Amino acid sequence: MMQKSILFVLFFASLNLYAQLKPNKLYFDFGSISQFNNDTAFFEVTNTDNKVSYLLPTHHSEYYLILVSSKSIAPGETMKIGIVYYTEKKGKFKETIPLYFSNSNTPLQFELSGNILSFHPYAIVKCPSMEGVAPLKMHNVPLLIVVKDSLTNKEISEADILINEIPLLCQYNSKIKAFNCKANYGKRTLFVESKGYYPKELFFDYSLSNNRVVVYLKPISEELPANYETIVNIDNTVLDTIVNRNTSIARNETNGHGLNIAQYKPNHLIFLIDISGSMKDSNKLNYLKLSINKLVAQLRPTDYVSLVTYAGRSKVVFEFVSGTNKSLIISTIDTLSAKGGSYGTDGLLTSYELGRKYFINGANNQILIATDGMFNGGNLSNQDLVKLAKRNFQKEGIKLSAIGFGRDEKSLYFLKQLALNGKGNFITIKNISSDLDNLLEEVKKQSLIE
Repeated sequence: MMQKSILFVLFFASLNLYAQLKPNKLYFDFGSISQFNNDTAFFEVTNTDNKVSYLLPTHHSEYYLILVSSKSIAPGETMKIGIVYYTEKKGKFKETIPLYFSNSNTPLQFELSGNILSFHPYAIVKCPSMEGVAPLKMHNVPLLIVVKDSLTNKEISEADILINEIPLLCQYNSKIKAFNCKANYGKRTLFVESKGYYPKELFFDYSLSNNRVVVYLKPISEELPANYETIVNIDNTVLDTIVNRNTSIARNETNGHGLNIAQYKPNHLIFLIDISGSMKDSNKLNYLKLSINKLVAQLRPTDYVSLVTYAGRSKVVFEFVSGTNKSLIISTIDTLSAKGGSYGTDGLLTSYELGRKYFINGANNQILIATDGMFNGGNLSNQDLVKLAKRNFQKEGIKLSAIGFGRDEKSLYFLKQLALNGKGNFITIKNISSDLDNLLEEVKKQSLIE
């Protein structure tokens, strides 16, 4: 009877821990591994409790090393965990690693399994650390590059990869069907080529949470200009910029797909971007970044960009930057993150100030506001803001277009009224594959020479 009681106590304690800490998984199977090189298994644990949970000291082992992104998890936050496995034995293995947290006496039990066929020459057979837990650092989360045929969607297992102009030995892992590359975190330029395909160059922001990119290569048998700019359906925040490196990344400013100088006026585009906390939902901000980056790739020396953001307050991030400085614009856009409130009134007033300050005669002077909700803060009502948009177009010649996210009818109606009175359009960016062109097409409409 005593044994049953103890089992019940342990069972309910385990349920209580899982209610407070939610792991994305507890098992990791490496499968059959040739050239084992202290491979790392990655997990995530989210704190669903209303209190901070602390990772308790972990006893070290010569067979594994625990890597963590932090040693505590705030309510609603996620801890990233990497477990590096060390062994000197070939064959099948199964290892259970307990991690204790402050809100329970029962550990989370993570299990690793696999079958080691052979060792890499540089593999370490025993863990050199005696600390038990170490911080996640550079290379702990490998850069995974998936290369695919753009027509068949099949993986390409043989490719040459340059990262920031440096050839790297990226090993193809047949289990995950990706190239495993070691590179430093940060803004990276990837150049990928494979026999029988047009090469491709991409920009990618490699970080702890953004470590996978899919590259689609087009077969040479398909017709393709020597120099083209397009974004394909790829993961995260990647911008496909050019295919032919022999052009020194020169851009075709008069092609029919972009902003042809003979067809479109110069632009001063003022982006007013909502970076409040709600923009995290459904990857809204990431979708917006992709769309803006695609537009930026088409800008000419006659085009200029200003950027204003708002959350708890408004901020001028940069003003009147030439379209030739694409790298600055794109890298700055990619650093935006969503947090805080939604005080947009001041941001709109600031955007109009920039529009007047840098007004270009005979050009398209346009504010593009991107948000998922109503404005908060300020002394102006929604009706006042609509009148402001109308007045600035009539008297100053500054247009306003709105990019709307979400399904709140009241918010969307307000944005549509702003755009209508600002003589712009209301556009949506809901789906990467079908809506990425909407922003570029809106600028084309407003800058078209009639």
